[in-house]
Amino acid sequence: MRLLALVALVACRTEVPAPNDVAVASSSTPVIESPPPPPSEVASIAPSASTPRATSESLGLPATVAAIPGDWIECKADADCVAIKSACCGSWPSNVTHRERVRKSVAVADAARNYCRNRMCIQKVDTPACDHGKCVIR
Repeated sequence: MRLLALVALVACRTEVPAPNDVAVASSSTPVIESPPPPPSEVASIAPSASTPRATSESLGLPATVAAIPGDWIECKADADCVAIKSACCGSWPSNVTHRERVRKSVAVADAARNYCRNRMCIQKVDTPACDHGKCVIR
């Protein structure tokens, strides 16, 4: 019985929680993008461990939400905007045209922060919206 309780306890501690930001998209609903790629896919963005670690700046990518170029978040309607999920809690806004650039920025920023492995995030849905011509997260 104790062995079963120990196994259950270990399973609970090692279990990875399911993504908490799930949205059902329709043609009029803004899209919430999936989490950033796993470290194995970031390897195509960042150099290997044997070379100096790439930073957002060294790759010409914004390192924070505030540094996203204006044309990457321009919009006319909520449907023009998406939320790119960060492993380090929260989401980054993007317009649909530049979402791949923002996704790469998020991946490099998260990798530089070691994917915030010890950080607990509040469970909430980040909703992208167009506010005064700029994509934002609500």
